[in-house]
Amino acid sequence: MPCSRNVLFEVEFLLMLDEQIEMYVQYIVRQGITMEILYLFLGALLALAGGVLTHHVQMHYSRIKEEENVLLDVEISLLEIGALGDRLGNLDKESVLLQTKLEINECKSEIAFHLQRLHLYAIRLVLNQNRDIAIKTTKYALDPHLRNEQNRYDLLRLVQKSINPELIKQYEDQMVKNPEKF
Repeated sequence: MPCSRNVLFEVEFLLMLDEQIEMYVQYIVRQGITMEILYLFLGALLALAGGVLTHHVQMHYSRIKEEENVLLDVEISLLEIGALGDRLGNLDKESVLLQTKLEINECKSEIAFHLQRLHLYAIRLVLNQNRDIAIKTTKYALDPHLRNEQNRYDLLRLVQKSINPELIKQYEDQMVKNPEKF
């Protein structure tokens, strides 16, 4: 019977070992599910953070593009005001011809229209890098005593530098080196 006692002891030991292994496997399965849930949650959190980051970057670049479009509109209006001013300067203000008076009034009306648009464009310039341009555009559009050819030229220069600073710098460098060469 001593042999059956050893066998019984070994069977009990194996059963106890089997129960421990089963409990350990269940623990691992539970931990594995917990880890899977943790990984799933972490993945969802990373995806959400990536989406938010992408949205903010896209909005930033969208604002920059919109700002560049507004700057182009400011430049066009400034150029139009200059062309209309030249046309107005070439007209004889003392003329009694109805056609000439009509052209003078038309030029003044178009200049007023572009000045009003400049003020509206200035409001749409929101980036800090263009704050100075927005302020000067507003001053030019609203204050008649600041509305002269030199201020228009300076403002046009600021707008062009903001749109394409590399090109303006290269142009200025070439004009300093040899202003007569085309």
